[in-house]
Amino acid sequence: MKRSRVRLLLVVSALVCSLAACGGKDDAGDDLPTLTPGSSTSAPSTPAASTPPPSATPSAEPTRSVTKYGELTLVFNQPAKIDTKAKSAMTSYRVFQQTFREMLGTDRNNPVITTVAGPTVVTYVKKVLQNQVKDGDRLGGTLTVTATVEEVGQASVLIGGCFDQSKTYGIRPDGKHYTPAVVKQQPRLEVGAIASPSSGGWRITDYRLENNPC
Repeated sequence: MKRSRVRLLLVVSALVCSLAACGGKDDAGDDLPTLTPGSSTSAPSTPAASTPPPSATPSAEPTRSVTKYGELTLVFNQPAKIDTKAKSAMTSYRVFQQTFREMLGTDRNNPVITTVAGPTVVTYVKKVLQNQVKDGDRLGGTLTVTATVEEVGQASVLIGGCFDQSKTYGIRPDGKHYTPAVVKQQPRLEVGAIASPSSGGWRITDYRLENNPC
C-alpha cells in the first residue's frame, strides 16, 4: 500500500462493519501517523523515524496461519522476514485479527481483544459485535488478510495490506447463507492499522479499511 494511497474510509453501515470490520482509532499518541477517514487527499504524517534502528535485525516468522471460528476461516499472511521491532507489532496485529474474527464467527466476546487493541479500537470491535448479534447474523466463509509493514517509527508501526472478503458470506439465524451486497461491491479492500507500544505490549490503536481495491 503506497503512502500516497493511505486515505482511509470509515465505513458506517452496520452490515459493512460486520463483514468488512470498518475502523477505530485511539486518541493517545500524537506522534503516530494519521489514518484519515473520509475522502481527504492528505497523506498520513510520517512517523518520527522511517527506518528501523541499525540494531534491528530481520527475523523469520511463519508467513501464513489459518484459523477457524465456527463457519468462518481466517487466512493471515505476512512477510517472511520482519525486523525485530515490526515483528512484535505484527504479532499483535495477527492476534488482533484472529480475535476479532473469532468474535464475529461465534457471536461471542473474547477478552483477549483488550490485550492487543487500544481502548477506542476495543470499543469499536465490541460495537461491531453488538450490531451483528442484534441483527442475528454471523460470518462464514474464508477471509484472507495479507499484512505488510509500511513504516517503522520510534513510537509506532504502520501496517498495510489487503482485506479479501470475496469468499465470505453471511449466515442468517435460520442457517441460510447469503452474499451481502458489500461483498459483491467491494470484495477486496486495502487495510491499514497503527500498532503502538504500551506497558502491556504492542496494541492496535488505529484500524481502518481504505476505499480502494487491492
